[in-house]
Amino acid sequence: MYVMGIYSGWFRVNHTFTKYALKSHVGDCSDFLSPHILPFANGVDDIPRVLEMSRLCRITVGDVKNASTIHIQTLVIERMAYERGIFGQLQRDNVQKEFIGGLVLEPIVGVYEDGPVLVLDFVSLYPSIMIEYGICITDDKIIPEYMKSIKDARVKLKNENSTDKYVIARQQSLKFMMNSLYGCLGSTFFPYYNPRVASRITEIGRQLLVETRDFIEKKGLRVIYGDTDSLFIYIPSTTRENAISIIRPVMEEINSKYSHVRLSMDTVADKMILIFLVSILYLRI
Repeated sequence: MYVMGIYSGWFRVNHTFTKYALKSHVGDCSDFLSPHILPFANGVDDIPRVLEMSRLCRITVGDVKNASTIHIQTLVIERMAYERGIFGQLQRDNVQKEFIGGLVLEPIVGVYEDGPVLVLDFVSLYPSIMIEYGICITDDKIIPEYMKSIKDARVKLKNENSTDKYVIARQQSLKFMMNSLYGCLGSTFFPYYNPRVASRITEIGRQLLVETRDFIEKKGLRVIYGDTDSLFIYIPSTTRENAISIIRPVMEEINSKYSHVRLSMDTVADKMILIFLVSILYLRI
């Protein structure tokens, strides 16, 4: 009974578990809570995730275990709207509109072995687009603010390089909440389904991919493939280290155009076989 309502202490100050919920980080009380949380987790190792998701979203551990992603995002957004006094702005857009997803660039099929292939990736592209362009389902822009607060918190945690299992679980929970919202907006099961907003997000994503490819190619570099939020750049007749030194200033120039959209280096493959659209083989030496 208590465990199911463990984080209702956010709203009921006399709750038994309030003092634990308000600690800076649930790992502080893990020894006390773990035996009670286990029935709601997928094993002992899953307890940090359950506790951190409960704390982050201000929902019960029962909701973490049983609720869908859509239900969790609904609870969070409705709470934010209620606290801001704009609950009435939350509306479902029932327009019948099919929207295009991410762009896949035609691959240049071949064997790339005379130099490295660098895979560049837009970090959390769709949430970053919502923040960068203020895209929201309400006039009050609560979703871009929500996304930014999550993104900033995650970056701060990542920079700490902590090995604490609760800090890692909190970072993963932040990533989950940030990256799952776009999918909810485009799902008819979401109470505030909005295909026009979802369509606008993917439209900007496609534009960014094309513009970035064109910019890189104007620098004399060869883009051999691209998919949604990533680009593959082949730099022949050079070493891995030199290829990285070539692409870094290009990335910095691209990132200087935006406040929140950021291109990062995901992978460097020493050799690559690009067979067809979805078959990519990385070879590292």
